[in-house]
Amino acid sequence: MQAEDEAPPKLILMSATAESTIYAKYFGSSQVNIVNIEGRMHDVEKIYLDDLSPELSRRLQPQITCEKRTNKWSDISQEQIKPGVTRTQLKAVAELISDLDRKEDAARMPRGAVLIFLPGVADINAMIRCFDGAQESKLNLIALHSKIPLDEQDRAFRRTPSGKRKVIVATNIAESSITVPDIRYVIDFCLTKNQVVDRDSGFASYQVEFCSRASCDQRAGRAGRVQNGIVYRLLMRKDYHALPEFSEPEILRSPVDITILKIKKFGLTKPKEVLDQFIDPPRREDVARAIVKLKEVQALQLEHKGKVDLDDGELTIMGAVMASLPLDVRLSKLILMGFAFGCFEECVKMAACMSVDDLLIPSRDPMERYKNRLRWASDHYSDALLLMNAFDEYLRHKESYGPTNSDLRIVRKFAEFNKLELRRLIEASYLYEELKMRLSRIGFSKPDGPNRKQRDPKLQAFLIKVALCGAFYPHYYVQKDIDFDRIRESVGQNNPLTTMVIRNMPPNGPLYCQAIRAELQECLCDELEFKFKGSDTFLLFKTDNIAQVPLSAYLCQKYYTIHKKIELPRISPEQAKHLLEQIERNEDGSAELKDGIKVVTVAQEVHDQLLKLRKAPLPSQAHFRASISWWNEQNAFQLYIHLDERKSQLNNLEREIENQFPRGTLPKSIEPKVGMIVFALYKGSLCRAQITTALLNAITVFFIDYGNSLIVKEVYAIPLSMVLCTNEAPFAYEAQLAKVQSYDGKPVKPIPFQKLQLNKPCRVELYSVVDHVLRVDIFVELNDEEIHINDKLRYDRIAILLDEPTISTESHKLDVNTENGLESINLDHYSVRGEVYLDQNEYHLDTEVIGAPFSPLAKNCCLDTLKRSHHVKDIYIVEQSVNKVMFGDTGVQRRFVVAHSERLSVDKQVQLLRTTLMPKLNMMLPFVALVFSPRAEYRCNDDSTAYIGAICGLGGQDNENGVIESVCPESDVEVPFSHELTRNDVKIINRIRTLLNEAFCGNNRMLEWTSVPILRIQDKLIQEITKFFNNSNRQSLTPAENRNKLQHRFQWSKAFKKYDAKDQSNLRQALFRPHCTTPIRTKQMFKLLTQMYDFMEAAKGVNQMQIMMCPICIKVFGNRHDARLHMEESEHRAKYARLKGESDDEKDVE
Repeated sequence: MQAEDEAPPKLILMSATAESTIYAKYFGSSQVNIVNIEGRMHDVEKIYLDDLSPELSRRLQPQITCEKRTNKWSDISQEQIKPGVTRTQLKAVAELISDLDRKEDAARMPRGAVLIFLPGVADINAMIRCFDGAQESKLNLIALHSKIPLDEQDRAFRRTPSGKRKVIVATNIAESSITVPDIRYVIDFCLTKNQVVDRDSGFASYQVEFCSRASCDQRAGRAGRVQNGIVYRLLMRKDYHALPEFSEPEILRSPVDITILKIKKFGLTKPKEVLDQFIDPPRREDVARAIVKLKEVQALQLEHKGKVDLDDGELTIMGAVMASLPLDVRLSKLILMGFAFGCFEECVKMAACMSVDDLLIPSRDPMERYKNRLRWASDHYSDALLLMNAFDEYLRHKESYGPTNSDLRIVRKFAEFNKLELRRLIEASYLYEELKMRLSRIGFSKPDGPNRKQRDPKLQAFLIKVALCGAFYPHYYVQKDIDFDRIRESVGQNNPLTTMVIRNMPPNGPLYCQAIRAELQECLCDELEFKFKGSDTFLLFKTDNIAQVPLSAYLCQKYYTIHKKIELPRISPEQAKHLLEQIERNEDGSAELKDGIKVVTVAQEVHDQLLKLRKAPLPSQAHFRASISWWNEQNAFQLYIHLDERKSQLNNLEREIENQFPRGTLPKSIEPKVGMIVFALYKGSLCRAQITTALLNAITVFFIDYGNSLIVKEVYAIPLSMVLCTNEAPFAYEAQLAKVQSYDGKPVKPIPFQKLQLNKPCRVELYSVVDHVLRVDIFVELNDEEIHINDKLRYDRIAILLDEPTISTESHKLDVNTENGLESINLDHYSVRGEVYLDQNEYHLDTEVIGAPFSPLAKNCCLDTLKRSHHVKDIYIVEQSVNKVMFGDTGVQRRFVVAHSERLSVDKQVQLLRTTLMPKLNMMLPFVALVFSPRAEYRCNDDSTAYIGAICGLGGQDNENGVIESVCPESDVEVPFSHELTRNDVKIINRIRTLLNEAFCGNNRMLEWTSVPILRIQDKLIQEITKFFNNSNRQSLTPAENRNKLQHRFQWSKAFKKYDAKDQSNLRQALFRPHCTTPIRTKQMFKLLTQMYDFMEAAKGVNQMQIMMCPICIKVFGNRHDARLHMEESEHRAKYARLKGESDDEKDVE
């Protein structure tokens, strides 16, 4: 402005409450004139809670909670006051307005308008609903806030019909922006809602706070415009005078990163210098941290004027979008990542929900609270998906009823029934609609195209988690290594993922099975077996996937973490002897129980029949022929097979049934009891089955010879005269497909191709046997071609490649060391016994207390950061997260969590908030880190044949002494690899980054997106992601290679290329530039290099006759002299340099 005119511009600032001396000092007292204009105001009476009746004053008291916090730079513990509005307050305000009616009627005064100040939209709606029908008919209720359309805001200025009172319920928009002339009464809750930044985590959220006295005076002035007025301040007089005189400047309490983006959006440079000129400048360290954060999320270009600059950077397209949204920048990036990966609406919902407080009502019972979170998380173990699922259910319920008042009561009942905070749901709903509106204005909406098929839910959930990784980079926290041998020993050589342990069990453990079940009733939702060894009791849960932790294990571990105990009856030796005789004596006649006995739940009267069935023998070879008898209808990776070597025995059993009961004849029906082996009808034929549940006219049976389950009305006894049916082992072998799983690790329904293979011959390769389940590869014949079903599921994007669980790998190692590969596995190690229920009152038993069951995997699960800045601090997940209970893993591929924010606790531990547990996929952590990091540098193995690690961050640069140093050490991330990364993998990662550039940059910097191009990009992204995770050629890293990586932790070896400041190419403007790599050699190149070293050694020494050949030029020489001359030739030297990689400068891998 000064540049345009010779005369200096005049700036006029007007305010009724601002502190004028601050502005005068800022602009220079000699150049500022202060003019005070006395307004003609009518008298306004100020009434506090002290002035009201004790009962009404009590009900109008604000809700105040205190939360102890510590800042990140001191040890001082602070109390953060959190005020709020209660329903009791709102009802009391409604009664206060009714009291005004009575006073005005007594004084024969006309109805005066009332203005109520509340902090948020949800509070406004709750206030309006508090007026009953009779009172509402006498009122003209008007909501006033920023989301109300202008035509509806005009209702506040219209005259109210005679006999009615205008009641305006407003946010602070009516404090200064809008003036309603006929206000007589103001009811001020003295609250406001501000966007604040958490000093510890840097995360922004909207918080309800007490407003300043200046704001309260401004609100009181609404009542004295045209007549005398009254203001009711819902605080005690002493509490009101304790409020700050002026509000804290927004620049000091809001996220600085948003301010920096707005500065860049206005075309200003050097944000630090601009912010230093503010009246209340933010702290320099806050500004520096915000700029680094903006560069991490690609809101600002890393380079400025041709070099890396941590004080400035050009605004990117992402930054322009972030500046236009009322969100934290990471939540804005979540929406952008959702747009790229095809989960746009889901990410908008998650961003809206994460901008408000927790949607779930905190229950006093920690077990109920945890169960509620697990239910809404829906097996995804993600706080973000938990919020989205709850919000989706609320939107569906809301749309099914409509917006009438009666329907709102139904929605309230829905929220109460599901333990959800209705006001926060409403607040999230308003923000969701506002975000969609703002995004549509700049060209963002859900892409749609012709004939688009709905994406598989499993793949969609996986892509949402990838988007979360992109939004919250680099908040990745990896599980620390766990000693598999020690864990396996602590769970009695059982599967650590499905086994819980109870220590210090009293003697004669099987007598306590029913008591344990009764104590853990709220935790048990999976099939359970017991196993005893000394004073240890092992709870073995049945699951469809040996690599997954069953839900019951999570609940039992939560039960353990809240320090709950188990009360068991104390049984004397005499009572134990009597009770053991009721079960069964051991073969030696003693009543003592031996170690290693497993107990399954069966009825006492049927266990004799179970004992008659032989044990199913394992296949005699690791490669065998079979046929598929059944696929699990809910799990494409679980099936039952028939062995060809036992097929004749199965035919004999079927003939025995046909001969005994020709079609149309049935044996005697019997009363069903769980665990019994019976006959049941399947497609008109009798088959052997075991009863799994027995309800009235609904008996669920499992056909032990075929593998399927069915609900029947009747079951039939198996005559003892049928030798095969009462003795032969079950013919259906449970199997699971090896080395594959769905994208999110959850079951998925079989594809039609799998069902077509029922009862057809197949070839089976047995990998291992775990928990009596065969881990297999299945091959079938189709059109004279052998199809590998495991690979076909990967090809059809139903499954993805995954390393076998450690327990399966260890079992496989044992198998291959035996002659036929199977002798080390023995399924006859357990005895089946009944469980005795003990009536404590009948036996007059005392009680003794033991610890609850726990998992060594969960107990030893600790998190480690990848960042340099937090390397020595303890890290844990907050209690409110669904991942507070987490199980470690013993494989080479460690799982990790993505945290939306982090803060420092009072005891100096890093707290992770709103976490997501990522699926266990090979190289998942390196993949997301390399895809979303601004810069990365790969580390090679000693042979330079593969990449074995990487460092991610803002890159390296030359210092004044020419030494390579980190641009920003606090942002560096050391990424561990579990497998070698090939050059092809690097190309895939760079292609994905290029596709992301196309999604957001294209060929220009205009915010223009259409459905067809972005849909094409989304399809290509899925193809590249699938290629990466289905790469089966990677080699696991050895412990020695992992140790070598420690020598270079957090060290950059190269300074990154500086781009010309005048360069306007797409590469310089790109948000995700292709990562530069050190050239690596193939194994053939390494072999050739070794031969070249041998050739060079052979050419040394005295000239003499010796036949030798140059391996890279393929030339033969008769003596050493000619060989040495050849090595001096330029052509040879160029080839040798290329082989060693010395001639290749830093290049992008496209």
